[in-house]
Amino acid sequence: MLVGLAGKNMFFGSSLTCLPTYQATVLSEKVQLVSIALTQMKESPTIQEILMPKIVQRLCQTESLIAIAGVRQIPVRIYHLLLWLKDNFGQPRLQGTRIEVRLTHQELASACGTTRVTITRELSKLKKQGASPTI
Repeated sequence: MLVGLAGKNMFFGSSLTCLPTYQATVLSEKVQLVSIALTQMKESPTIQEILMPKIVQRLCQTESLIAIAGVRQIPVRIYHLLLWLKDNFGQPRLQGTRIEVRLTHQELASACGTTRVTITRELSKLKKQGASPTI
C-alpha cells in the first residue's frame, strides 16, 4: 500500500515511520538528499519549526491515501488516486494538467491494490472519455 509520495521540498525517512519495512523509490532524475539526525531535530527549535508543517503535510497525505485505498470500487479508487496525484503533483498545461510524478502502470496498480491490467484498461477508458491520462 502506498502511504506517501515525496515531492519537491518534502522530506521522508525511516525515523518518521513505525513500519518495520521502509522503502523509498526515486521517481525523479534530480534529487538532493539531506540527512538530519534525530538529535539535531530534538535540539534545534529552528529545525522543528521548519519540519512540523511538513510532518503535518505528510500525515494529511497518508490519510488521503488510506481513504483512497478504502474505496471499494476499483475504477473509482483509480479515479480518486489520479485526482489526488493531480492536486498534489499536477502542473497546469494548455491541454490540461500534467502529473509530474512518473509512475508505471504497475506502480499505480500497487498504489490502488489492483492489477496492472486493470490500471491499463481503466486508463484506456478515461482516455476514450477525453481525460487523456499520460502516465
